[in-house]
Amino acid sequence: MKKIFAFLLILFLAVTPAAWAFQDYTNSSYAQTSDGVGFGNPCYLVKVKGKTDGTNNLTIKVYDNASAASGNVITEFTIIGGDLKGGEIFDNLQVSNGLYIDMTAAGEGTGTWWVEFRKP
Repeated sequence: MKKIFAFLLILFLAVTPAAWAFQDYTNSSYAQTSDGVGFGNPCYLVKVKGKTDGTNNLTIKVYDNASAASGNVITEFTIIGGDLKGGEIFDNLQVSNGLYIDMTAAGEGTGTWWVEFRKP
């Protein structure tokens, strides 16, 4: 009986279509150095990350909007310049309109942001 069960299990795994296999639907925007759209459609927010220039503070504000810095603010956080990196993690937060990221560096500083999301 054990041999039959093992054979059936191996057979099932061998013929399982790729569509049935677990897939990672997480996507990420490419590194951005200015304000911009992280994703222009409804999605699930997973993570927002930022990196400073090593000196100046960086403030990142994320909007539930696909085109401009308006709409509902999802989160806002500041990364201290010397900390270099920071961010926030979400548990697949549903976003209705898309993701727009507003990045402000203190002084003449620069920074970079990334956003990770899951398509519905």
